[in-house]
Amino acid sequence: LIYTEKDFMNMQKKKIDYQKIMETRNASNAFANLIGLKITEISDGHCTCEMDITDDMKNPIQSVHGGVLFTIADVTGGGAAASHGFDITTVDSSFHYLRPGIGTTKLTATARELKAGRNLLVYDVSVADQNNTVLAEGIFTYMKLKEISL
Repeated sequence: LIYTEKDFMNMQKKKIDYQKIMETRNASNAFANLIGLKITEISDGHCTCEMDITDDMKNPIQSVHGGVLFTIADVTGGGAAASHGFDITTVDSSFHYLRPGIGTTKLTATARELKAGRNLLVYDVSVADQNNTVLAEGIFTYMKLKEISL
């Protein structure tokens, strides 16, 4: 989809209901619900997610599984991208595991907007443990699909 300047002007006039976006995304993400991952905050170009870690989410060395770290980062970046009022999909990521999550009981991820383009949105996402120690960091790119009807 290619959006014109007029499309963007019309979207800017529309007041975005961040609470509704958060509620809808939390209710409709079956995989996130399965693992207890919840969006706790969405605002313009920003999102925070949290989840408790169970033994089922650990690898053989009792560290948080890398797939769990990636999942919370992707959901968080996707929430920030959706804050612009669009359904989105992930098109690219570069993810770095910085520390093992041994002894981790809770994860918090935060997305910060780097670019909100016409069709692509780019976010820096950080994942930290209960002590605010950063375990992983990534850059995620999302594509706008269609405007959300709220």
